[in-house]
Amino acid sequence: MFGIVDRLLFRSYPYLRDPGTVHRVYWRAFDRGNEAIRWDGEYRGYLDFQESTRSFSQVAAFARRTVAVGTGEAARERPVAIVSGSYFGFFAARPARGRFFTAAEDVAPRGANVVVLGHAFWQSEFGGRDVIGENLLVDQIPAVIVGVAPAGFAGTFDGEPPAAYIPITTYAVL
Repeated sequence: MFGIVDRLLFRSYPYLRDPGTVHRVYWRAFDRGNEAIRWDGEYRGYLDFQESTRSFSQVAAFARRTVAVGTGEAARERPVAIVSGSYFGFFAARPARGRFFTAAEDVAPRGANVVVLGHAFWQSEFGGRDVIGENLLVDQIPAVIVGVAPAGFAGTFDGEPPAAYIPITTYAVL
């Protein structure tokens, strides 16, 4: 429990651009008269919030799923970050290789089939070689590798850093 409180209230995420101005938004939901505070929600709710908020200058959505990454015998279940195109703008991080995907590659109804690799995954699975432009299967999505996150970058995720980051509108098709 202390780890959760420590992360949410005291220590900011590595590479976070301006920790004092970044806030996590939780949803208040009711189910059969019972109130629940949720951190996840529908994509349409995120879009509505983004369009109607006047309190925040920038908004991003993110989720984490464990999915198959790779093809054939090399495919393994890995944590994957499913993030909006605005997500990387919250961090003062430069890709180790290539680039992060952009908001233009994360548009409904279908985002671009692009992926940014997590640094540790890139090192362990690709030996740190240049992989920009190569294809990688992420949960049945044939994606083109456009970048590699910097060492130590995990975004807003605790524990094992994601193996890959894909646009939320790309993943939504599944």
